[in-house]
Amino acid sequence: RDYRGRTPLLLAAELGRMSAGAMLLECKAKVYAIDFTGMYGISAMVNKCPPLAIKALDTCVERDLRNRRQSFSLQFLEPVTLCNDSCAKTTFTVLEETVRAGSSNLEIIKHEMIQKIIDVKWRQFGRRGYIKELAAYIIVLINWSLLCLFNPIRAPGDKVIADDGIKYVEIANEVLTVLFFLYQIFDEGREMRTNQRRHNQFVEQRMKQLEMEFKYLELLSEEEKEYLRKEQETVRKSKSVYSGDYWNTFDWFSIVLMFVTLVVHFTIKYRVPALTVERGMLLSCTLVIVWLKMFKYCRVLETLGPFCVIIASLPKDFIKIASVYIILYIPMVCLFYHFFAAPYDDIKGEIDPMLYGTLQETCFTVFVYTLVGDYGYETLKTITTDRMGWGSFPFTQCVIAYWITVSAILLLNIFIALMSDTFDRVYENALVVSQFERAAMIVSIENKLPSFWRKHHLIDISYNYAPAVAFFDDDEVPEDDDFEEEVKQSHETLKSLIVQQQAKMESDLIKFVKKKMIIQSEIIAEILSKIDAKGLGDSGSDHSSDTEFSWTHYSRSKRRNQNCKAQ
Repeated sequence: RDYRGRTPLLLAAELGRMSAGAMLLECKAKVYAIDFTGMYGISAMVNKCPPLAIKALDTCVERDLRNRRQSFSLQFLEPVTLCNDSCAKTTFTVLEETVRAGSSNLEIIKHEMIQKIIDVKWRQFGRRGYIKELAAYIIVLINWSLLCLFNPIRAPGDKVIADDGIKYVEIANEVLTVLFFLYQIFDEGREMRTNQRRHNQFVEQRMKQLEMEFKYLELLSEEEKEYLRKEQETVRKSKSVYSGDYWNTFDWFSIVLMFVTLVVHFTIKYRVPALTVERGMLLSCTLVIVWLKMFKYCRVLETLGPFCVIIASLPKDFIKIASVYIILYIPMVCLFYHFFAAPYDDIKGEIDPMLYGTLQETCFTVFVYTLVGDYGYETLKTITTDRMGWGSFPFTQCVIAYWITVSAILLLNIFIALMSDTFDRVYENALVVSQFERAAMIVSIENKLPSFWRKHHLIDISYNYAPAVAFFDDDEVPEDDDFEEEVKQSHETLKSLIVQQQAKMESDLIKFVKKKMIIQSEIIAEILSKIDAKGLGDSGSDHSSDTEFSWTHYSRSKRRNQNCKAQ
């Protein structure tokens, strides 16, 4: 370890040295080391070198192919040393660093280790905290919906509710609306305060590390000092996860709008009843905004989460097409208002003054052209004929045909094509982004837990999931168009290898048999040559000795032949 307590792997991760870190992982370097400042091994890799973090996560997974079991060492992601309060304040878990890195590092979210820790924490406390928040917000939706139903727009003096029993229900609903509104402020403020405190701890830890670099490394080059200064500036300008989530901005916007609506509602209802219409308009708009916030709670679900991700990506396409539409829409509004606006007192024939009587009506009618609605063709034709006397020139037809072609055919189809392209592009990663949103909610709920329960869940993961064993199916066929072609190529390769091996074995066997046959033929030829030389009819000791010699070699050759056949 160095002066900061960093291991070589920690140093490689902090500096983003991919090749050095990969070599250290191959040498079985510890991925769960913590330095003196509280920087955790895999967390540093996620923050500085995501590809190296994926390799480190791979080392935490072991597979038993014989029994089809895989083990996840989750204790490396949630070290038990975090139970120490001083260490827990400065050490950030892998899941927390993954959420801090943002949705740009989706490859880490896809990793099975991260998926497993998300599943474990979701079953431990995430689901319970989510149901609690969802139930509270469903009550808020019911309160605001009833508030809108109990107070429809009526003339001053008209009694909407005559029954005293229903009146008491209305008062109780108003009280609950105010109470749950205050709870929303408290819960949102607590989440913002907790997240900001964790971000301040991260900034303090990183600045402490950089200051130690300046203090202990006095012989730094100018390039290294400049790098450290830029790193300090980047850390100072970094934003918390809470401020980077647009849904939190939408939450505070809805809270401010609900506060204004409640103040206006009670003021007008009990003080100034003449402004009932204005109160109803504000209450209706607030109710729509409150219901839109429901998408925030649906984005973490496996069924509705991808759909919410796709909807959140469509406004970019809408802004693109709206910019082009406005450029074409404004001159057409001016044209229609210039030629076809009121007054119509001197025009003969039946006309509809509600279509082009004012500028507001003209704007709406020109917009209806895009949806191919009722735009009053006969009215336009009558106005053109009476005012300009151009009965033979199809001015009205040309203007209408141009605007319908541009807006209803061209722009609308381009908008549909853009949305289709966005759907195809986003749908591939929609499920992963939904998993990232679930991870962000788990981290948020975990930060709001009391320290006692947080330590309890941490110890549970460190001991009961060290490792977490799960079964897997390695016979699943991947959904890939090229999979069939790959199987065919593998089959042909295996078949060619088998043929080559068989040919090699046959050639070796033939060589062995030929060798044995040559040896046997040489022995038999030697015996026959000696028999011919001595002659079978000779007598005496020489004859008997030669015959004995010949039959001895013959018996040996016979045994060799039998052994050759056996082999």
